[in-house]
Amino acid sequence: MKVHWLIPLTVDSVLQFTSKNEMARAFTNLGHELTTTVAYIQKPVSMDGFTEVEYISTPAGALYAKVMFHWRMLLSSLRPGVDVVMYGFGSAHLIPLAKLLWLFRERPLFTMDIRTVPVDTSPGFSGLLEKWRYAIGLRLCDFFCDGVTVITPALAEKIKPSLRRLQDKIGIWTSGVHQEHFERKGPDKRTELGLVNKKALIYHGALSPSRGLQNLIRALVEIKKEISEITLILVGDGSAVDELRSLAVDLGVAEKVVFVGKVPYQEIPDYIRTADCAVLPFPDIFWWQVSSPIKIMEYLSVGIPIVATAIEAHKYVANLTGGLTLVENNQPNLLAEKIIKTFKDNNSAVDRYELEQKISWNSQAKKLEAYLSRIGELN
Repeated sequence: MKVHWLIPLTVDSVLQFTSKNEMARAFTNLGHELTTTVAYIQKPVSMDGFTEVEYISTPAGALYAKVMFHWRMLLSSLRPGVDVVMYGFGSAHLIPLAKLLWLFRERPLFTMDIRTVPVDTSPGFSGLLEKWRYAIGLRLCDFFCDGVTVITPALAEKIKPSLRRLQDKIGIWTSGVHQEHFERKGPDKRTELGLVNKKALIYHGALSPSRGLQNLIRALVEIKKEISEITLILVGDGSAVDELRSLAVDLGVAEKVVFVGKVPYQEIPDYIRTADCAVLPFPDIFWWQVSSPIKIMEYLSVGIPIVATAIEAHKYVANLTGGLTLVENNQPNLLAEKIIKTFKDNNSAVDRYELEQKISWNSQAKKLEAYLSRIGELN
């Protein structure tokens, strides 16, 4: 099977593109070809999971370059011998044009993949525009595509009412983990961070205002009363960093929080192995309910205990693997209580073979393979 995945991605300006690269690696390991066309501003960043990558230069601030990138994405969808063109949601506007260009030829299957809904949208016009774009993208998908894949069962149920033709053609593949990379034994950062003989919590990923990290820092006030040597490691960057730093100072726990900043994907397991417990304090809002946080899979693979809020996305993984301790919501007192209990309980890790069958990228690639085969038969 030859699949061309259109991802409107600028590889040297995003924090991570792990899910795309790892899914590509797992999918090609099944014997298929997976190609893509992506942009870069200064320097191409290797997406070595793909069979072939076309890199398009898009200098910062050059509108013509962005237009040219989307034109090149459109042209790339016309390459001969492709069985499936899989559109990332941000390339939905290209689908009608591609359909027109294939009008008098036997075209490949068109599918759309939705990894997220609008997240952290602003209350102004730009936020409204993003939501409109999402709604229009769903319409274009339903009208022009042969199928659609989404990141969670919850998102599948959410978009069904917006679809007419494709209600019975929704596939699901979630976030996954590359277990050979996220091993349980290996180096850590305890000495480097001054955490030898101390207890550590970790959260890694984007540090944006809506992730409940403020309440996690507030919870430290209570946690340190029971576990005086506790430290929270925050790995990543985002718009909430200054707010989180100020809050830690105001609450008198600044010495209990380490802001690591961005780190290469290759080093993420070292930081996870540094911690004794991971925390996902996401609030119960729509975009987290239908998400599939890749960090959960990575924590499970390394084998550290996880405390996560009881939102739909986290309950799905908890029911699937049994590897999460759920807390009713992200209020600081409840987070603190559950984290302290988790340290005392010394929970055992989930069997890695079971994780390979349920949440690895290999298992997700098999789901995508089976879905595309089924859609091919239906069309």
